[in-house]
Amino acid sequence: MNQMVIGCWYSAIYKSEFRITFQVLALDGKSVSLCREDGAIVDSLPSGYVSLVDHGDCKPENSRVID
Repeated sequence: MNQMVIGCWYSAIYKSEFRITFQVLALDGKSVSLCREDGAIVDSLPSGYVSLVDHGDCKPENSRVID
């Protein structure tokens, strides 16, 4: 997560095609503040994601994956 940009949206993709979509609120050295799509503010993502998709400054439509 070293190359993220404040204000941009990203999706962390996990093996099971599950994804967590979030916006970067703050970057301060090694700490980050992220706002998940559900509105929760977190300082990290669950480990194990296999890729990170950059959506730029626009929130992606229909980004939730529902089984």
